[in-house]
Amino acid sequence: MGSVLDLTGCTYAASATVSRPLTLVGATINVPADTHGVTVSASDVTLDHLTINGPQSAVYNGLEMGVYVGATPAAPLQRLTVKNSVISNFGYGGMYLRNVANFVVSGNTVTDSVYAGIMVLSGITGTVSGNTVKRVGVYGSEANVGNSYGISASTQNPATEPASQDITIDGNTVETVQHWEAMDTHGGQRITFSNNIVRYSRRGVMITTGSLSATDCRVFGNQFLSPVSIPVDDQYAVAPVNSTNLSVTGNTISGWGVGHDIITSYVNPGLTYTGNTITP
Repeated sequence: MGSVLDLTGCTYAASATVSRPLTLVGATINVPADTHGVTVSASDVTLDHLTINGPQSAVYNGLEMGVYVGATPAAPLQRLTVKNSVISNFGYGGMYLRNVANFVVSGNTVTDSVYAGIMVLSGITGTVSGNTVKRVGVYGSEANVGNSYGISASTQNPATEPASQDITIDGNTVETVQHWEAMDTHGGQRITFSNNIVRYSRRGVMITTGSLSATDCRVFGNQFLSPVSIPVDDQYAVAPVNSTNLSVTGNTISGWGVGHDIITSYVNPGLTYTGNTITP
């Protein structure tokens, strides 16, 4: 499974690439502008207790990502673990994980990014758990028509890459994604959103189409609290759009206002919406 490189107490002003199986522990990385922080190009890599400081979080920059994986569907990157790390101030986002399989993202704090906190694209079997994601798209989101995401399991090119599938997003706290969505899947298959806390966001979770209808997803045990106040009447705790067999049960929805617990203007065959505790 590779060796352990413990860099606790070491600080670097550079980007880094991990190109072989390795556990990297403890470094502080101050990342220059216009680049990725840590690029992972090998399977069986663990990033543990890193501090990855980006160059800025005021202007959208698609090159600026704390942890970057750019694998392909033909050769997905296997068994990546990112845990117990602090990632902040990136013009795109904290993590961009594309074509990863059997992955774990846990116990991280990701703050102050323009587009995404944790973005999983064509992820196959994994968990995103116990992370704190804050302040995504507060500045610079106008470059993407306001779009910004706290935690997303989606796909970059739905015509050529698989939908994300069999991913559990559990026990995370997502705050202040004020222009768009705290949690999201586009076309995800069997994505579970459970036991998360969402505050100060425009939408709590959106389950929508990619090349496929989002299918067999579950939303349960979450707390959707205190949405942000925005000029348009478009705050929803749960926003299913043409999904199939979605189950929304046992959530606490508070402060969204009458009729804003779930959007009802789309057809969602097989939707189950029961047992939720709703207060205006």
